[in-house]
Amino acid sequence: MWEPQIAGLSIMVVSLLAAGLALRLLFLATPDLDSDQAIFGLMAMHILRGEFPLFQWGYNYMGTLESFVAAPLMLVFGPTRFALNLAPALFSLLFAYASYLLAREAAGHRAGVWALAFACFPPCFLVWNVVVARGGYAETLALGTLASYFAFKATEEEDPRVQRRALAACGFSLGLGFWTHLNIAIYAAAILSFWLIERPAILRVALRFASVPFLVGSLPLWIRSLEERFKTFSFVTLPLPPLSERV
Repeated sequence: MWEPQIAGLSIMVVSLLAAGLALRLLFLATPDLDSDQAIFGLMAMHILRGEFPLFQWGYNYMGTLESFVAAPLMLVFGPTRFALNLAPALFSLLFAYASYLLAREAAGHRAGVWALAFACFPPCFLVWNVVVARGGYAETLALGTLASYFAFKATEEEDPRVQRRALAACGFSLGLGFWTHLNIAIYAAAILSFWLIERPAILRVALRFASVPFLVGSLPLWIRSLEERFKTFSFVTLPLPPLSERV
């Protein structure tokens, strides 16, 4: 009885993701190339030449995950605008699938399918912004939502082994997102608040099993921060007043 339902659900999920990809490919034919995109494209080309940059040029708060994903795509499609912008487009589909997983875990399969549909077919403005390589935005959505799914799964799971794997995956997703863009802190705060409200006892377990994966995922950020004397975190502090106003 359940097998036809599961098969039908899988077909629906794959169909929605394929349709979402088709929509994004349609948008990929239209965006112009601007200076922001050019930076990330140039960095992808430098990666293909053997370089290993940890942060985007001029952005001490933004990792190079987008350029590292764009680099192999440029090997396939050439150093084109299409190959560059395909990287955030694929991450936007990962965000859609993570939304499905989170909603399914929280409210059942039907809610998951609706979440997937809304994420695959957002308003035009949002589609436009997830198919343009401007550094870390689609990736932050994808990794933050994926971390939220694992955080929720760990809260609901009674099997200690499955719970630990979910916590490790949550930590790694947040760590990778933390390197990618500091905006991931919004997701981390939401996850911690959720755990405090729903299951405070999990915080001790999370500290044991999510901390190391978080450090592994965010390792490039700490390496670069040490090299730059933690200049990265100056972007989240209040700016200094002009010299004329200092006492």
